[in-house]
Amino acid sequence: MVVGLLLVFNHQGGRKLNLVIYDGRKYDVQFPISYAKECIGVLQTLEWPIAISGASVAYTDKRTTTGYTIVADASSAAYNSDLFYVTFGI
Repeated sequence: MVVGLLLVFNHQGGRKLNLVIYDGRKYDVQFPISYAKECIGVLQTLEWPIAISGASVAYTDKRTTTGYTIVADASSAAYNSDLFYVTFGI
């Protein structure tokens, strides 16, 4: 006897505009639709039209079924950037 398990894998995405990228700034994201069981992962990228000196990163923190926190940091000077993200979950 074979018992099957059906998981509904889905994704959603969005953007946060004009974020200040510097000194571990945090921004909360609320998903338009909550995941039933788990947000498996988040892919995100900063968008900027020119090269910025020093390292600039945005990483995730406190991922839940209803949202997550963006942590943005830059090693040189503060600047503003847009951030785009895609989330995956079940």
